[in-house]
Amino acid sequence: MTINKITQAKLWPRFDEPNYLEFCPSVVDLPNGERWVAFRRNKRPPVWGAGEIWMVRVDQDLQPAGEPFQLIPEGEDPRLLLVGDRLFLFYVYVDRSAQGEIIGTTIALAELNWQCGFELVHHVKLPQNPLGAGKKPDNSMLGYEKNWVPFFIDLNTIGILYSHSPWIVLELSIAGTPANWNFGATHQGQGVEWGYGEIRGGSVPIPYGNDEYITFFHSSAKTGGKKIYYGGACIFSRRAPYSPRHFTPLPLTTSPFKSGSDKHGWYLGQPIIFPLGVAFNENRSSYEILCSLDDSSICLYSVPSDYLRERLTGVENDPEVLRTLSYRKSSPGDRDLFISTRKSRVAFQDELVRFFNAMEVGGDLYIDIGSDDGGPLAALNNRFSRSIAVTLTEPAQAMRERNARINQLDNLTFLDLQGFGPLASSLADELATGSGETWIRFDCSEADIDLDHYIPLALKMKASMLFAGVPQQAMQVLYGQHKMAGYAVSTIAADNRLMYLFIAGHQVDKYHWFI
Repeated sequence: MTINKITQAKLWPRFDEPNYLEFCPSVVDLPNGERWVAFRRNKRPPVWGAGEIWMVRVDQDLQPAGEPFQLIPEGEDPRLLLVGDRLFLFYVYVDRSAQGEIIGTTIALAELNWQCGFELVHHVKLPQNPLGAGKKPDNSMLGYEKNWVPFFIDLNTIGILYSHSPWIVLELSIAGTPANWNFGATHQGQGVEWGYGEIRGGSVPIPYGNDEYITFFHSSAKTGGKKIYYGGACIFSRRAPYSPRHFTPLPLTTSPFKSGSDKHGWYLGQPIIFPLGVAFNENRSSYEILCSLDDSSICLYSVPSDYLRERLTGVENDPEVLRTLSYRKSSPGDRDLFISTRKSRVAFQDELVRFFNAMEVGGDLYIDIGSDDGGPLAALNNRFSRSIAVTLTEPAQAMRERNARINQLDNLTFLDLQGFGPLASSLADELATGSGETWIRFDCSEADIDLDHYIPLALKMKASMLFAGVPQQAMQVLYGQHKMAGYAVSTIAADNRLMYLFIAGHQVDKYHWFI
């Protein structure tokens, strides 16, 4: 249950109700014990690209405790970060042509002297596309930078959470003057899988325990024909490569469908809750989150530590995904197939299945020996009269059986290697004199298979064979040792992994058009 369903947000009063909208708040605790918020202001009626950045002091409950003042005359989406005694402001600068047309956005970085009325000490625009020309991890356009989330690494280095999926952290050196500031190491990983749209940046991370940070992010996704915003939390390591460790797989906040920024004069109306500021309240043991509401107001949600902890789950390095399997249907009315598999296996599985589809493989008996999740098995099952799945590990067995149940694969027999041994011998005797078509896939990528035992049986069955996970030199030895010269041999690849395809002599005419 999302927090904004079970608790009421505290709305900030507007400082100038008739003339301004105020939103996108970021909070910082200064060394002198004061707490300040930077926020975005737009004059009514609001126009995109015409934001201003203001500051106001707040009390320990994150409520305004003074009069605001303008800090930056042109800027959006501020994020404040304290590095030792130095205060930095990251914000979005709107780039314009000589004619005043918006042509992009850049992240600007200002260093502020908080002891002297927040005067600007340094002010620079950071390079666009820090990953290199033409490289963006998300679906945003080149030339438009937003949602960089800065965090403290050391007194001379700021970390920037650039993307959640894939996980990308940049290191920015702030030693010396701006002439010396530059990007250093880039850390990349698989990232966080989130089912509510692409994750975008949120609050400046604050400590979580002794060696982690927590940040509250946002995303948006079309829901019921309308784009609405979702919010969640992510915990990551304070040490390089700053990998994500836990996150909330379900939203902590959901913008109500009935609300929308169009009610406040914005051209494109959408319901928005966007977390940008967070502070931990030790007395209440809660995370106090300042959010932007419908690009018009600032609101505060309190998230109890226990509530958050119950909703966290570990970030898997290789998460499980459920996907539609692209297979060759016998008729347009054939049902769709689905495969539950590990994300790391998707590219290999998809390419291999596409190859089998293109080749139009089919026949009487398909035997699949391996430890994958059963993607090729499910795709080829309907192309053969019967199939046998020989699974090499217990986790793979459980996953293959699950996918068989999902897809109602009734003509499929499951065996382990011990159970398959006697059956293989009887099948070899049975098929030795027949003219049917048999295929066997040997996948040694994740577990060993005694090929010296099974290749002679496959030859006796007159089976076509596909080998994966066998080194080239070992394959050459097997080819000569088992006298496989009667086969048409090809090397193929899937996801840059080399495989060896052996087509039985009596089946060569069927497939010579393709390979």
